[in-house]
Amino acid sequence: MYPYFTVNGLPSIDSIGFILIVSTEMICFFDIVINFFLQEVDEEGNPKKESRSVIMERYLRSTFTFDVIIFLPIGYFMSLIDQKLKFFWVIKAVRIMKVNYYVSNRIILPLIVQQIVKR
Repeated sequence: MYPYFTVNGLPSIDSIGFILIVSTEMICFFDIVINFFLQEVDEEGNPKKESRSVIMERYLRSTFTFDVIIFLPIGYFMSLIDQKLKFFWVIKAVRIMKVNYYVSNRIILPLIVQQIVKR
């Protein structure tokens, strides 16, 4: 999506493309917010019951900077400086790594197995 808009320019505010971009950005924003409160689980699937400050500190030290850099519209800011720098939109494509992690077998498969066992 972002490579397309890098080449053809950003869509107008009343288009479906703009809604798609805003929706994607909101999902990434909510991912950042959720990670501030996300408890880790042990081998049995039980939460570790850590304090919020420990969870927030762990997230700030791990992937918070990475997530914020991807969230910021760096390509837009760079294109304001010079149109040749609009290729910085490609930074948004790094999100594919996170999507790959979430849909990988080690995340999805245990959830499916849990639902089958519960039935």
